[in-house]
Amino acid sequence: MQTKCHLSVLVHEQAKKYGTKTALNYRKFGSRKWETVSWEQFSEQVKKVSNALLNLGVKVQENIGVFSQNTVYSLYTDFGAFGIRAVTIPFYATSSEQQLQYIIGDANIRILFVGEQEQYDKAHRIFSLCPTLERIVIFDPNVRVSTQDSNAIYFHDFLKLGENLPRQAEVEALYEQANEDDIANILYTSGTTGYLPNPSELAVADTWHGPYRELGNLCPSDGSDTSFHSQISCVFKVPGKKDLYIAMA
Repeated sequence: MQTKCHLSVLVHEQAKKYGTKTALNYRKFGSRKWETVSWEQFSEQVKKVSNALLNLGVKVQENIGVFSQNTVYSLYTDFGAFGIRAVTIPFYATSSEQQLQYIIGDANIRILFVGEQEQYDKAHRIFSLCPTLERIVIFDPNVRVSTQDSNAIYFHDFLKLGENLPRQAEVEALYEQANEDDIANILYTSGTTGYLPNPSELAVADTWHGPYRELGNLCPSDGSDTSFHSQISCVFKVPGKKDLYIAMA
């Protein structure tokens, strides 16, 4: 039977129903061996994350960044954040430093979870450029942390902040306050990262199959080059329709 409840308690309700049954299969970083997580274990890890986030001062509807590929730790983080009514903001694992910096600043992110070495290195390099950023939490225990970095901790150390669930009473009070108006997740698309694509010349054609004619910069008087840097790649004239064009982005 489908479990219908708020995201803040979904994993815990599933744990009550399915207990030691397998919830997830995953591989640890650098390993080819599959590991299993039961619903009870999943629930326990999520509770630890919720408690740890409270101990780091995370508030209701505060934005938390997750810069990682798909991992079991990302799920723990997502549902742990939902449990205290916080908002998770995922980054593409291949996001550039420019995109990373833009989203962190735009979303006022204080705590950023990162996956492997590539994500950590990027986050570390832009840390000083992000006034809101206070902490980097690293999923992969094999990541080499800079000797000059006092703001990064490994995920297993982060979980120790929630060991024995010291603030579970507060977490459960937040379960009760959770409602359908809560924002759970904000996804930044390529159109909102502040990233300008490489300048591209528009091409037009009288038929779908061409031939195409390059138009170059349509607004040379625009000093900002907004049009020239647009994400539109080509424009088609619809056959048989006067002055009807389709822009492809």
